[in-house]
Amino acid sequence: MEDRNISQQSVQYVVTRNVANEMYGAYEYPHGPNPYANPDPVFSITGTDASGRWITVAIAVQNRGGRIVFTIVTVLEPGPHSRHRKQS
Repeated sequence: MEDRNISQQSVQYVVTRNVANEMYGAYEYPHGPNPYANPDPVFSITGTDASGRWITVAIAVQNRGGRIVFTIVTVLEPGPHSRHRKQS
């Protein structure tokens, strides 16, 4: 988030005001440098923050000792033709 100059407030805004637009089960994520290597289910939420900046938040759903934990994997600003960007 720091490297991309995306604040925690922007992430919270996007996550609480949008729905998941992409979801994959464990070992089903086909993108990135290690496709199909995700040990946990992952989903992404894309939307605009309060200033109108497009942001995608990727979240892993982890089962840790019988407790469900949501972990932010990455946060990015999708380009205009990104698969994450909602097309109008």
